[in-house]
Amino acid sequence: MVTTPVTSITFEEYLTYDDGTGFHYELVDGRLELMNSPTIQLS
Repeated sequence: MVTTPVTSITFEEYLTYDDGTGFHYELVDGRLELMNSPTIQLS
């Protein structure tokens, strides 16, 4: 089993974070969480 170490980042690090993928993240308890893509409902 492979585990990835969890490292916390600060708010200041979050403000300048860019992994080059174009994905958007939110900061939750010091961890980066990938944000869901917006969905548009057409009527």
